[in-house]
Amino acid sequence: MAGKKRQDTNSLLIHQVFTRINDKTYQRLQSILEKSNCHTIGELARKILSNERIIVYHSDKSLEAPVHQLIMIREELRSIGVNINQITHQFHVADSRQQRMVHALKVGEEYTKVGEKVDELIKMVAELGQRWLQRSFQVKQ
Repeated sequence: MAGKKRQDTNSLLIHQVFTRINDKTYQRLQSILEKSNCHTIGELARKILSNERIIVYHSDKSLEAPVHQLIMIREELRSIGVNINQITHQFHVADSRQQRMVHALKVGEEYTKVGEKVDELIKMVAELGQRWLQRSFQVKQ
């Protein structure tokens, strides 16, 4: 099956431009390419020549550890939620009041774990907020 024909023939790339660059310039283009939304050096060069916007992604290495901790807390909270759902199911199928009381106490323990994780989250968010405020204050001065 043939592809759909393009209606706008003015936007087709029909002219070739050849150039040579030195190693330093190539390495600079390569480093921009790795951080940008472009897929090839040719695409990057076209965007530079036509003054199109190039999106460059920047990652803050100082946030890797807190983000990793946040991911771990999210996983722990998810597993606690699964445990609570299982205990709740066991509570509803329990035959006696004593079994239901045991299940209710287990749910209470799980909710205590949730409270501890939420306290960790609040502490981490406060630290991240403090870092953010220090950076934005330094930039404005």
